[in-house]
Order: sequence, then structure tokens, then C-alpha cells
Amino acid sequence: MPDPVTILDLNGDLLISVLDPIDRLGGRKEAKGGQGVGGVQNAINNGNNNAQPTQPIHVDSIELRFKGSTAKMRRASRYFKRMMNGQWLQDSKVHSDGLRHWGFEGFNSHATTIVLNLIHDNYYQVPNTIDFDMLLNVALVLDHLQCSGNVPGAFGSCWINDLEHEIPAEYNTKLSQWICIAAVFRRNDIFKLCTHLAIIDTKSEISTLSLPILPLVSGKRSTH
Repeated sequence: MPDPVTILDLNGDLLISVLDPIDRLGGRKEAKGGQGVGGVQNAINNGNNNAQPTQPIHVDSIELRFKGSTAKMRRASRYFKRMMNGQWLQDSKVHSDGLRHWGFEGFNSHATTIVLNLIHDNYYQVPNTIDFDMLLNVALVLDHLQCSGNVPGAFGSCWINDLEHEIPAEYNTKLSQWICIAAVFRRNDIFKLCTHLAIIDTKSEISTLSLPILPLVSGKRSTH
């Protein structure tokens, strides 16, 4: 039996399939060849930006399906807009359900659900508070989709305001993660604070942890 479809837009023309590979032993794993949060989280846990995602012996995939709007996705996501302007639109077809189908995988499914609800203005489905790990996962999805800064809106400010007391006072893995979050959510105050701490507090190269933005900060550190 097909998984139920969550309605993001009643008049939507797009079926979005979100795949979240799950190890049967209980841990979320990265799909082979992907570069989403599974691989990032392994690198974070190991403290090694060269770490590769571990391949489980047995993997199931949780699939979440959404009925969404190509117009709203295109307006919010430069990644999706570029895809729509490319070969995908020519190669895709309208299926028997009357929808085009698009698959998105390699990222935390809960974070992806939050972002999709934000894009489709379903704010009643968006949590007012999230923990730090989910904030990082949401940032990774927003960055990959290249969403405009107004997508998270007031929610982003609330999430960060609730958690910014956790910003470490010295360079460590969590500070690197905060740099990524601050850049994605366009919090220049936090970005400047964290990058300043990272630059003055480490005598070695800043580990990028495979996170977006951090290679730029690491390069800036090498010039000081």
C-alpha cells in the first residue's frame, strides 16, 4: 500500500517523495553516494572532515510523500528553479495521478518536512521550538535548496533566540555548526561572533566538517 500523501497545497501539481534511509538497528544512515546529513553527521561525530558515511548492512528507507506546488517551490528555492529551467522539466512527465513526481533524499526527513511546510506557508504545521540538532538539520536543507532568506521568517529568529545561549565561548565542533546556522539564517551578529572566536581561538586549520560555508571561514583563517 502506498504511503499516505500529506497535502501541502490542495491545488498542488507536484508529488514530492522524501526518502530518509534508516538503519534497521535504529540509526539514520546516508544513502550511497549522497552528501546529505548522514555523511555530515558522521564527520561531525568523528571530528574529521574527510570522514565518509558508513554503509549499513541492512537499510530500509522511510518515504514521506507530499502534494506540493511547483510554483511555490520555484519561488522559494533557487535550486528548484534552476532544476525547472533545465532538463528535468523536459524529461519529467505528468503521471496518472495528474502530478509531476520529484524525489528528495539524503537529508533528515523531519527537517525537510519543516522546510516544505515553510515554503508552502503552512505555518500551523511548523514547530515554534526545536532543539539544536534539528536547527542544524533545517539549516542544511535550506542551504541545499538555496532558499531565499525570508523562507524561515520569524520561525528562524525564534529558534535561534531560544538556543543562542548555547553558543560556546571557544572554538569547538559546536561553534563550527553555529557558523553554518548563522550563515544560512543570515544572522550576521552570530556569524561575526562565531567566526571571530574560531579565528582567534584556533592555531590550526578550522575543520569544515563537510558543512556549507565553513570552507570560506577556514580560508579566511589561513590568511591571518
